[in-house]
Amino acid sequence: MPALPRVICVSLFNLAFVVAAHCAPDSTVSVSKEVIALREAVPAMNDATDADSVVDLFAPMQMRLIGGNDDTWKRGNPNWLPVLHLVRNDIKKDIEPALAAQAAENAIRWNRELAAHLSAAQIDQLLAFYRSDVGRRYLAFQKRLMTVQVQGSTALVSGLASGGMDPKDVAASPPSAAQLEARKKLVALSWIIQITPAMGVAFSPSRGASARDDKAIADVIIDSVATMRGPEIDALSQQYKNDLAAFSAFQESPLAKALIAVYGNLAKDASTEPVNAGTAFMTALQQSVAQHTPA
Repeated sequence: MPALPRVICVSLFNLAFVVAAHCAPDSTVSVSKEVIALREAVPAMNDATDADSVVDLFAPMQMRLIGGNDDTWKRGNPNWLPVLHLVRNDIKKDIEPALAAQAAENAIRWNRELAAHLSAAQIDQLLAFYRSDVGRRYLAFQKRLMTVQVQGSTALVSGLASGGMDPKDVAASPPSAAQLEARKKLVALSWIIQITPAMGVAFSPSRGASARDDKAIADVIIDSVATMRGPEIDALSQQYKNDLAAFSAFQESPLAKALIAVYGNLAKDASTEPVNAGTAFMTALQQSVAQHTPA
């Protein structure tokens, strides 16, 4: 599998389930207010996918299609940025309704999965953690770290699609081996990275064919984030240095493991349903591309 598509697979996951398996779930299922509160608190369950982040990934890919085999069609071309702005605006306008609809459907699905796979006691304990001082700091940390991940992933894909990295995304000086390792350890605390293995084959870049390839691609993403977003990661490390041990302890706890398992339950349940993953979103994207490519 070529490098760019494989990197994109991981980047899509980092964009909080842009093409996550889902179909229209049963909105008539009643759940408790505690289940809803938990879903609203947990990272990667409560956030509607940011349209700008999605467009930042797909617009450069569409630019490559526009350029065909023209070797001069890359970031340095004077027409590149004007056309990129047009592509971004067109795609964003066309996919926003599909993303909003998907977010609403996913909220119902998460409510159902949490209620089905966690006990009332586990839900109460998780809510108690997220509402505690350390839990609130953990959520703030995860939100910022996920933003850094998305920025790093989209910058990498954009660089691959546009003939080279944007100069603003290139570190002024390479980090030392010790700096890079420390940054990678912090990135590894990301909730997205914690839950990826639980999602199974559907979220494996190689579709389960090669664990070695999956690890290599994940390492590429982590390395790129640690390198290109070093200052942001260093700032996070400094701000939360006294909390990192508690954050790690929570993620290793049986309670967190039970919550992580819900992601796997969702992927497994969705795989048995007849509607293909991300159908509405992918249809909107394909229609947008077909409509605007000639112009």
